[in-house]
Order: sequence, then structure tokens, then C-alpha cells
Amino acid sequence: MHEKLIAILSEYTEITDKPITEDTLILRDLGLNSYALAEMAGDVEDEFGIEFSDSDLMKIQTVGDVLNYIRSRQ
Repeated sequence: MHEKLIAILSEYTEITDKPITEDTLILRDLGLNSYALAEMAGDVEDEFGIEFSDSDLMKIQTVGDVLNYIRSRQ
């Protein structure tokens, strides 16, 4: 699951000088804007068969938060 998520996130960032870890901040560290965040969320939903509510998506800050959200929905 972790590797699939990292692959999806890597598609939305050009930052390659730092590894993406569970502590990586989605917006600040990866440089995603709200549009890219919504696109990424759609890809994560498709890959893992889950659905983000708008309020839940706004609470997610780190890669670890995304992993925990996926785990809680499967």
C-alpha cells in the first residue's frame, strides 16, 4: 500500500531531492496546490477503492494521514 501511494504522489510533484515518507507534508513538502490535491485524491480513491469526503480531505496533512485514512476505509 505504501509503495502504491508513493508512486501516486510522485506523479504530482517534481521534488526529487527528498524521499517521500509518512511524515512528508502533502501541501508544503510536495508543493501541491488544492487542484493537484483533488486530482491526487481521485487517483488514490480509484487505486484503493475508497472515497474521501471533502471535510476528511481538508484534515489530511501528511502521507501518514493518507495511509491511515486508507486503512480505516478498507
